[in-house]
Amino acid sequence: MIKTAVYLPKKIVHNDDFINKYSDWNSKKTLEQTGVEMRHYAAEDESSATLGYNALMKLVEKYNIDINTIDFLICVTETPDNVLPATAYKIHKLANLPKTCGAYDINHGCAGFTYGLLTAYNFIKAGSASNVVLITVDILSKFMEHSEKAIQTLIGDGAAACLITKHVCDNIMKFVYGTDSQGYDRVIVKHRDNDPDKPLFLHMDGMDVFSFAMHNIQNIVNEILNINNLSLDEIDMVIVHQANKIILEFIKRRLKLPDDRFYINMIYTGNTSSATIPIALNDLQENGLLKHNQNILVLGFGVGYSWCGTVIKWNMDKE
Repeated sequence: MIKTAVYLPKKIVHNDDFINKYSDWNSKKTLEQTGVEMRHYAAEDESSATLGYNALMKLVEKYNIDINTIDFLICVTETPDNVLPATAYKIHKLANLPKTCGAYDINHGCAGFTYGLLTAYNFIKAGSASNVVLITVDILSKFMEHSEKAIQTLIGDGAAACLITKHVCDNIMKFVYGTDSQGYDRVIVKHRDNDPDKPLFLHMDGMDVFSFAMHNIQNIVNEILNINNLSLDEIDMVIVHQANKIILEFIKRRLKLPDDRFYINMIYTGNTSSATIPIALNDLQENGLLKHNQNILVLGFGVGYSWCGTVIKWNMDKE
């Protein structure tokens, strides 16, 4: 099994909190469309590094991990603390990880967890590392003030930390990944173009994103199944990036899966970008919903347009 821990900022924004901002606000309709009732926002003194560090410390405490055994740190984020150096180095410093521990960032969003998992998997299978910590973290709330209303209701901040070991990798199956770069600018935060007064905001072409999901996700799931010689009946749980309720419900219907085999948990966290899948894994573990030897299909998709997915055999034997 993948050891997981989650850190969510203390500030909570409920749907009703948007009433003062929008005269036509309807909290019930927002919940129906997005599947989100509340989301967490980072405080002004919090950053991707501090959120990631807090998630890492929760992981260490939860599983009694000796930090000196961590030999690589991967931080997946689209909201780094600085242009340079990488946010992973700041987390490394805050956690006082050993000098023998390598570290770097991956700039990724919706498919960031599965791409990070693929990277950690390859490190370990190549014999270059034994214990890799994968942190996925974003603070997209910093772009919300000038973003479209539909995006503001959807997005939340959060961080997850996962320990990837040889035992974990022995139970990870083949990956499927790809990029349709024709949609690279459908979800985007543009630079200020040398104008310091120009606001940064997140733009999302919602209809095009839905079209991408509608035309591609079922085929990608089938590719993951085929490359691993599995049928959908052999999958016990499907966890895809928690994009929004409409997309998730559409995928579930296309796959003809019941609620107990297709996990949706964004109601209290919103879309946390690269952290959605590990947050879901953590929820499932803490609620005792993952059993020994179950097959868990995980699939990240979105910004880029990119995707990456695999199947994890949930082996709960002690390492």
